Amino acid sequence: MEFVKVVDFQVGEFNKSYSVPLHKFQEKSIYSKDFQFQINTGLSILLPKTPEKIFAFILKWLNTTKIQLNSENIFDVLHCSQYLGFQLLTEECIRFILKIVSQSKNVLVLLKHEVVFNTLDLRIKIIEKITENPKIFRDPACLQGFTYNQLKILINQLVGHYTLDKGMILHVPNFAILIQNWESFQKKHKSTTTNSFFLNQQKNDLLRIIEPLKGKNKRRSLIENRTEFIACDNTQFQKLLLQDSFSDKEKKEKQKEKQIHQREREREREREREREREREREREKEKEKEKEKEKAKNYVKDLEELLQKEPRNNQIFQKKKKAKERMMEIEKDRYKRKEIEKEKEKKKKKEKEKKKKKEKEKEKERKKENEKKKKKEKEKEKEKEKKKKKKKKRKTKKKKKKRKMK
Repeated sequence: MEFVKVVDFQVGEFNKSYSVPLHKFQEKSIYSKDFQFQINTGLSILLPKTPEKIFAFILKWLNTTKIQLNSENIFDVLHCSQYLGFQLLTEECIRFILKIVSQSKNVLVLLKHEVVFNTLDLRIKIIEKITENPKIFRDPACLQGFTYNQLKILINQLVGHYTLDKGMILHVPNFAILIQNWESFQKKHKSTTTNSFFLNQQKNDLLRIIEPLKGKNKRRSLIENRTEFIACDNTQFQKLLLQDSFSDKEKKEKQKEKQIHQREREREREREREREREREREREKEKEKEKEKEKAKNYVKDLEELLQKEPRNNQIFQKKKKAKERMMEIEKDRYKRKEIEKEKEKKKKKEKEKKKKKEKEKEKERKKENEKKKKKEKEKEKEKEKKKKKKKKRKTKKKKKKRKMK
């Protein structure tokens, strides 16, 4: 038996050990030479930030060259593959992210992530997608979380992309609005990183970028006309990513909903067909009874003619009575049917009225619930504002104490 060399990995916070054959690691890793010292000395490669589930996905990929990517595990897989130098896996991750970018509205949310922002190739590809939809820059929800240096790098790349590659200058005001929104957000929340000198430096950098492209009057109007920034929590970015990712679960749920709607429509059609059949049967019965009535009338006429010829014949007189009784029974049946139909129509009307009343009551209950929710939200907002005011007061008191101590 030949001895197979193995690479040891320690994954996660608890340093769980995994072993991988050396030949598979060397075939698919570009940085295998960098880890050669650790492999020869018997040391294990440490991966403390990668969770165990994601490393299990990578092990399957090493054995089968197949992996199931989602919006939840994509960033961790990309980070681990970049660290270990799995080039094919990084390319698959980039393709998956570009699918999300092609079908998403808020694309700058992806650039906020450190792994995406640090990989230059992926960042440039996303920027190329952004240039196709310049309205994305006006979405203020995408700007939270970016530092000024990150925005500066993005703007430099975007302007270079327009001026050097395509020669397009029309969308440059969007870059100005992007920094203006960021400035107004920082001013509103009064973060510690920003001050007046730093904000003036932002304006000067923006002028240097736009100066060769636009005239002075237009440039000043862009910087003077500021737009307000709408603050968003970090939870909203996760929701946007989940909305933009087109996973298999969502597709299956949509297919199930379509199947349910189709079944309901088929059932309604079958019910309508049964009703039509019942109506046809009733019509046929009415026609048969009308024919019987006509036969009875003709039979009575014949008997009357015979009675005129033979008025003392009791047999003919009794037959005439029976025929008239039959005619009366047919008319009574018709009258009963009409009454039954009227009663059915009344019942249907009553049922419809009951349904309408129930729907109105449900709508009233929904309105009441919505009003209660709105009141609760307003109360929560008021409580948050009170807490913020208390924090500000505490900070001011602390600052005053420090000044007095000095």
